[in-house]
Amino acid sequence: KNPWLSSTISIIMPQKYTGIEARVQLTFRKLFDSQKSNIIAMVCELEAYENYL
Repeated sequence: KNPWLSSTISIIMPQKYTGIEARVQLTFRKLFDSQKSNIIAMVCELEAYENYL
């Protein structure tokens, strides 16, 4: 994530889009939370595989 890019977008984007952006972020956070256990399991498997190598 590029902080310069996101700050530029937030300056350019009108006020009406901030609600949409917040909703999108919330949706992504919900999606991440629901997938968190899968992601953690995947990372643990990768670490175990690297240790095996």
